[in-house]
Amino acid sequence: MLRLAAAARHGVRGDVGRAAGLPCRLQIARRHRDHRTRHAAEGERGGARSAVRGGFRRWTSRIQQVLTEAKETGELDAALDVEAAALFILSAWEGTLIAARADKSSAPLDAFFRMVFDVVLR
Repeated sequence: MLRLAAAARHGVRGDVGRAAGLPCRLQIARRHRDHRTRHAAEGERGGARSAVRGGFRRWTSRIQQVLTEAKETGELDAALDVEAAALFILSAWEGTLIAARADKSSAPLDAFFRMVFDVVLR
């Protein structure tokens, strides 16, 4: 253990276990454990990523529906690309929430509503 700490302290690059003189089996076991841990974490992120992607698709779809209805009744410009507009609105909203939290300010919210409803959906 002392050799491992010394190797790490002296900035030994590469396989610190080998530099510290750890037995080969122990090195293999550690690599296997690290590999399993890394893949488990990737799986969790993949599951979370999939859930977020699904949520965004549902929100975008709902926004598209509302925009399509408004376009059909003449409330929106007939040339509006509802698919692109829905994605833009959702993305802008998410960015707005982050900025509002970071700034602890309502200014991003005011800007979002002003831009989306007074400019984009005019």
